[in-house]
Amino acid sequence: GIGADNDEATSVYVDGLPLDMTERQLETLFSQHGRCRKIKMYRDDNRKFKGDALVTYLKPGSVGAAIGNLTGLELVPGRRLTVSKADFSYRRKGQEGGDASSLRTVTLDELPEECEAANYPVLLLWNTYVSEQAASDPDFLTDLEADILQECCKFGRVRRVVTPETPTFAGAVAVTFEAPAGAAAAAQAMHGRWFDGRQISAEVRGKTGAAGGQPPPPPPPPPPPPNMFA
Repeated sequence: GIGADNDEATSVYVDGLPLDMTERQLETLFSQHGRCRKIKMYRDDNRKFKGDALVTYLKPGSVGAAIGNLTGLELVPGRRLTVSKADFSYRRKGQEGGDASSLRTVTLDELPEECEAANYPVLLLWNTYVSEQAASDPDFLTDLEADILQECCKFGRVRRVVTPETPTFAGAVAVTFEAPAGAAAAAQAMHGRWFDGRQISAEVRGKTGAAGGQPPPPPPPPPPPPNMFA
């Protein structure tokens, strides 16, 4: 059969496609560089195409040709294609253990203290980047955290975004939400999504009970002293 390793050797991730593009048009474009075995176009909750897709070729040699010839192509004014080799490493790590959400198991104690996992739900986004990217650009992690923050704020109030430095969390981003509902919604939306050529797996750790990590409200301020000159 065809497994994750075979898919990775023959697949490219593409972003920057026209939002009105059809699967037939996409196949026509990419089949110039080899026979396409399957195509997956990513859509939002309303089934609208988001402009990114996964193209899997029949032969590995087509991958380099597609990357070399289609990267930078401008199908829509001001919107250039980015074509990169797809990364399925999260599947290789989880192929013995069911779906992607079970790939890694971390305890509360393993989460960095700054995540406040004892009091708030923490969304872990695995396979978001590779260490070479962080090493080559001193601003990479800062920019990545800003991008993740912007995306996650759509689902609820975010307290902080961190990229833990310990080997356990290599390639992961941790997002601390105020409430479980936001963390759960973000996990559902981002699990399996593609980000810069890699497919993310998402899970929620930390405090996820009904209290939602909501701290108790502050005590009311003391009443003002009486006006002695009234």
